[in-house]
Amino acid sequence: MVKKTVLAKFTFLLLNIVTPTLEANALTFDELPTKQTSKQWSVQVGEAEKGKGLAKPEKGKD
Repeated sequence: MVKKTVLAKFTFLLLNIVTPTLEANALTFDELPTKQTSKQWSVQVGEAEKGKGLAKPEKGKD
């Protein structure tokens, strides 16, 4: 019984030391890149399009 508790405590301690702290950061629109490319693809973020058939925002709804 003592061996199991020592092993459990050691495992818990080892996991807390070895496991890196996970951190999430959100970028604001000022910090986001407007264009990004690689060898296979290219993405450019610009102004929203206004046209027929596109969704329009409604006031009072989230």
